[in-house]
Amino acid sequence: MSTTYDRRDFFKTAGATLALLLSERRLVESSAVEAVVVATPTPTHKDIVLACLNAGKHVYCEAPLAGSVGDARAIAEAAARFPKQVLQAGLQGRANALYRHVSRFVKSGVLGEVALVNAQWSKKESWRRAAPTPERERELNWRLADGSPGLMGEIGIHQIDLVAQYLGAYPNALTGFGSLVAWRDDRSVPDTAVCLMDVGRTRVNYRATLASSFGNAYTVFQGSNFLQSIRTNTPPNCNEDLGVRVQTVVSMAEAAYRNKALVRFDEKNRKLLT
Repeated sequence: MSTTYDRRDFFKTAGATLALLLSERRLVESSAVEAVVVATPTPTHKDIVLACLNAGKHVYCEAPLAGSVGDARAIAEAAARFPKQVLQAGLQGRANALYRHVSRFVKSGVLGEVALVNAQWSKKESWRRAAPTPERERELNWRLADGSPGLMGEIGIHQIDLVAQYLGAYPNALTGFGSLVAWRDDRSVPDTAVCLMDVGRTRVNYRATLASSFGNAYTVFQGSNFLQSIRTNTPPNCNEDLGVRVQTVVSMAEAAYRNKALVRFDEKNRKLLT
């Protein structure tokens, strides 16, 4: 016994209707369409979103909003002209209840001042899709060609937005690098990218790769309870005594490799002995 599932049934139960329109123009012009989900190649977002807004439609646009800052601003300016219409950017973390719950934890101050954020996304895959004709293959593999926002825009944007959401700030400076390591074909975008961001007093290190799945994906916020200790008059995580002890070990190691000799510590006189 087989069961045929029609996705239109889902929309019927949700109180909506679904029509198959093979033309973007027909979709925009249809008076029966109230809202549009834009899930097309990123470089095409701006023109489609603007057409939908001008036609009086609500718009959900998948992330990234556009392929450039200029295109994104054009979309934002258009949305401002139509305040009664809803435009939502599809940043995944903004709709994640767990992320919102953790956000309250981070903003409670329990981490103290966030000193460092380490985030990564690793998945060994080519991003290349097969197609019956070269023309269709070029269309399907737009993420590998010029105009694609690459790993940072298609993947990293969600984790970078999470960092901005938790820290309540955006980078004022950054540096980045990209390279082709695993997939040396005719693509124009790196398969590995790294970005170091300066967000106020916090340093953010983000990396993404299609060369390996090691480590998968994560975002780690590393804080200091220094400010919390000031407010509550409680001992910090690392007081001066612990600081001295660890510094002693480091100094012993440095002296050992510089002098190529065994180094001991004189506990009584608090001196290094070589």
